Amino acid sequence: MKTPKEFKTFEEQIEILKSRGLIISNEQKSIEILKQENYYNIVNGYKDLFLKKSLDDNQDIFIENTNFDELYSLFLFDRELRSILLKYILIFERDFKTIIAYNFSKKYNKNNRIGSYLYPENYKDNYIDVLNFISTINQTIVSKSEKTNYIKHYIKQYGYALLWVAVNILSFGNMVYMFRILKDDDKNNIILFYVNRFLEQNNKENNLWFRSDSFLSLLKILNIVRNVCAHEERMYNIKFDRVSTKDISEMIGYSFYGDLKLAIVFVFLKMILTRNNFISLKEEIIMLFTKFNHKFETVLFNKILNEMGINRKIFINCKILLIKSKKSIYFFTYYISIKVRFMPVKCTSPRQQVSVKCTSPRPFFYF
Repeated sequence: MKTPKEFKTFEEQIEILKSRGLIISNEQKSIEILKQENYYNIVNGYKDLFLKKSLDDNQDIFIENTNFDELYSLFLFDRELRSILLKYILIFERDFKTIIAYNFSKKYNKNNRIGSYLYPENYKDNYIDVLNFISTINQTIVSKSEKTNYIKHYIKQYGYALLWVAVNILSFGNMVYMFRILKDDDKNNIILFYVNRFLEQNNKENNLWFRSDSFLSLLKILNIVRNVCAHEERMYNIKFDRVSTKDISEMIGYSFYGDLKLAIVFVFLKMILTRNNFISLKEEIIMLFTKFNHKFETVLFNKILNEMGINRKIFINCKILLIKSKKSIYFFTYYISIKVRFMPVKCTSPRQQVSVKCTSPRPFFYF
């Protein structure tokens, strides 16, 4: 076991950084930054790109001419990146909650069973997961009933909160869990909503198929990113090795080698956000790139973007090809039939095939 590190004053922290080759242009300014943001958050969080490769893992040596301002700039870049992503993930989260509540209530709120989300038979047959979810909902509603007026009102009026009300107090993680335990045709209807909206708003026609487990994997990735954003953890070089990439690669028709990087989140947001929201997201991201492009000298900004899985030139020129036209994308564990584009469909057989007819050979997933 290593000896615990001794307490160091801010002045001593500066001396440690200087001894490791980091240039401190303005010591007093750097001390004020450390006071506000914490040595660990800036240095330990963002030093890796600026370190020399060394056989001694216990000794960090910075690349020649690395300045403290560069570490701080990367820290600030990451903070603004998180802020932008969280903004648009929350937009999707509201949308996702609404679509689930609408579709679920439309199907199961019959014969005055407006609390249908509390009935296990309305979900898949995995009763342990289903009962855990229902228990979580009940506990959340109880805990919020005294603090949240609209929850208190619905409990007083109906004995429980209606689903389209309850989703407002459920976390995104709760909703991803709910999606996972939905029956297959219920999952499919939700996925179809996003598929059809994307095609319609982008004037596209293509063979666009998704498997529900692939969509679920992307939701899990989005939930990871949301939590990283909310807790102000390092984002730019995040890797998603905790999530299987097989279904995601099949779904987008693009091979990812090694770990999935942050670029996959932009791909998913391209599909699930409205066209206008994604355009706004892209504009904000490009403005962020422009703002920080010239703040780094030791490490090229493109290297930072590479850590995100993004080619800046292609991204800004709106020519980033994320789905290849000749590759199929699959969706659903079971398949349903689409006879007419954008038309509601009904599952009549678990082995029917999905097809959204493509008449144009052009690829459609551009940033």
